Amino acid sequence: KIINYPNPFAAGREPTHFEYVLAEDSEVKLEIFDLFGQLVWYNEFAKGEEGGKKGFNQINWLGKNTSGQVIANGGYIAYLTIKATQGSTIWKRKIAVVK
Repeated sequence: KIINYPNPFAAGREPTHFEYVLAEDSEVKLEIFDLFGQLVWYNEFAKGEEGGKKGFNQINWLGKNTSGQVIANGGYIAYLTIKATQGSTIWKRKIAVVK
């Protein structure tokens, strides 16, 4: 399970923190999409590094797109894809942005 806080958050002024626990070192990808299905931002983490290590992980996102621009107010969806020994898992989380 993935959580994020604060939610809603003020993009560009404060980060939102994604937290999750992995059962083993895993390849992890966090993708943020707008409600039209457009990819806004993503990051990938290798097995064993911060974001892909066994146990507690935290990823901070400031609410900027891949070009570094602050995103607009509205709803977004985060997809956390975990590739582990037992297969892949996708966790989803709704995010609200307010300024």
